[in-house]
Amino acid sequence: MGWMSLVEEFRSRVQELQDRPALRAKHRGSWRTTSWRQWAERSQRVAAALCHRGLAPGGRVTLAATTQLDWAIVDLAVWLAGGISATVHPSSSPEQARAMVADAGARFVVADSEAHAAALFGDQLDATIIVLTDTARADSQRSGQAHDDARRVRLSLLERQGEQLLEQTDVAAELDRRTAELRADDVATIVYSSGTTGEPKGVALTHGNLRFEVDAIAKALDLGPDDEQLLFLPLSHIFGRMLLLVQ
Repeated sequence: MGWMSLVEEFRSRVQELQDRPALRAKHRGSWRTTSWRQWAERSQRVAAALCHRGLAPGGRVTLAATTQLDWAIVDLAVWLAGGISATVHPSSSPEQARAMVADAGARFVVADSEAHAAALFGDQLDATIIVLTDTARADSQRSGQAHDDARRVRLSLLERQGEQLLEQTDVAAELDRRTAELRADDVATIVYSSGTTGEPKGVALTHGNLRFEVDAIAKALDLGPDDEQLLFLPLSHIFGRMLLLVQ
């Protein structure tokens, strides 16, 4: 059997597990479950919207959000679109955050909220900011700023746009083509160091790097679909990211 990308492996898991729980997250004090099928569908919709908005194969998307369900949704969506996800620790200084986005050459940046985006980046980014929470609408109304324009967009809007695109256009075939062309030596993600020895440095990790690590951890721990983990580490760091990918 030949090499299989993590995207192909994910799709295989979706076919196998369908409506079994994949992710759980608290929402207003209650745990909500996202199935494997729901995860795939949401990420596919976001990937379609990103593709339509200009994310090309090898294009970069910076995730500066905190650990949460939608982080996983967007991260997979970037790979489904053939892109590269770069990470920024959400507690980075504005100067560090802007420098990391510029270094990655990101066309899209993901933040928790409008306020979080403003605190990290102000109006100095030449990129579209994707806001994860719908509280951003209230933030923008209070500040008098327009929202869901060319430079600010809510994740929920991207999902609605992606759903329409998948129904009305050939974007699904384009996404399939991009993921089929992923190779082991293609860069999957750029993870930045903490900056304790100077400016944060981006470490480029390939799909092959991540695939090898996932296989090694899964073999060592003998994990199965009934195993669960509590994920609280920053997904901007590689250890937390591997815990998400290895499930």
